[in-house]
Amino acid sequence: MSQYQVDKEAEMAFLAAQLEDLGEGVVDQREQQEQQWVDETSHALELMSATEHELARQFQRVADGDPLQVTELDLAITRMNSSLAKDPDALIGLALLRQHDHEGFDHSVNVSIYLMSMARAMDMDEQMINAVGLGGLLHDLGKSQIAETVLQKKDKLTEEDCRVIRQHVEASMSMMDVMEVSPLSRTLAVQHHERLDGSGYPHKLKGDAISQEGRMAAICDIFDAMTSNRIYRQARDGKEVLRYLLKESKESQRLDSRLVEIFIRAVGIYPVGSLVRLADQRMGVVVRNHRSDLLRPVVRIIYKGDIQVDPYTLDLAKHPESAAQRILGTESPSMTRLNPALYMPGPGCYQV
Repeated sequence: MSQYQVDKEAEMAFLAAQLEDLGEGVVDQREQQEQQWVDETSHALELMSATEHELARQFQRVADGDPLQVTELDLAITRMNSSLAKDPDALIGLALLRQHDHEGFDHSVNVSIYLMSMARAMDMDEQMINAVGLGGLLHDLGKSQIAETVLQKKDKLTEEDCRVIRQHVEASMSMMDVMEVSPLSRTLAVQHHERLDGSGYPHKLKGDAISQEGRMAAICDIFDAMTSNRIYRQARDGKEVLRYLLKESKESQRLDSRLVEIFIRAVGIYPVGSLVRLADQRMGVVVRNHRSDLLRPVVRIIYKGDIQVDPYTLDLAKHPESAAQRILGTESPSMTRLNPALYMPGPGCYQV
């Protein structure tokens, strides 16, 4: 081998080493985006867990006869609101997919998240968003005065059980009267069981007698209750519950139809975790939504026809003209025996 060839090979080896070093610092944009989703989901989980623990601590203070420390809850709300501003689907996905077998503080935190998501979609100012979020955290405050034997009852509730549970709203009213909470937060909490047709409680308010915030709370409370596991029933699919909300607003007229539409824009036509089937028979899990294009979310593909494939991410918004990549409909996770949480960014965050 000539000296020229030796020098040339040495130069090529040097260049290859330099390119390898450079390559180590270059991150694929798709991988970088997914890592950001994982990071924000992990952060959102920490915020939710911290808020649940703080809420439990505050409810125990109330049970012990001590005043509730609203400042601590305000701080928790501000932090969650900040997360919603960065990546709303991180908190919304956790609210939807972290399944609990009991009705605990997770429900209050979830309702708070949905309310703040709605408030953001309505362009409320930060002070109002936080007030709405605090009202969500406190909407079931009065349940701290009800026996666990009634709240956790597995059998069908008796008429007396229902009467006792309904008293939680008036208990909340009395407790919040001596707390430093805004009128908006208080009104939201005491009106979340009222319905536009007057069929709700405790005051059977009708129509305009129910505040906007009370109407928002009714929607968020129903959605979370129906999409969460309870002692007496299994959770229902998010898309199915959205159809129920539309029916309750359009046909029964118990819910505000304008606010139901805003809620759907906030959580997505295909909420995070939805199992969707494309026109080309691929099936996947919705992992993120585009607020400007709710019909074309980001999907983690897991099946092509009946054949399972290595999961990969497909952003439908990048192919708006593709008929093959149009969503035909949703599939039931229970019927397909698939757990959507396993295919989300940071799947370990969803394990309870």
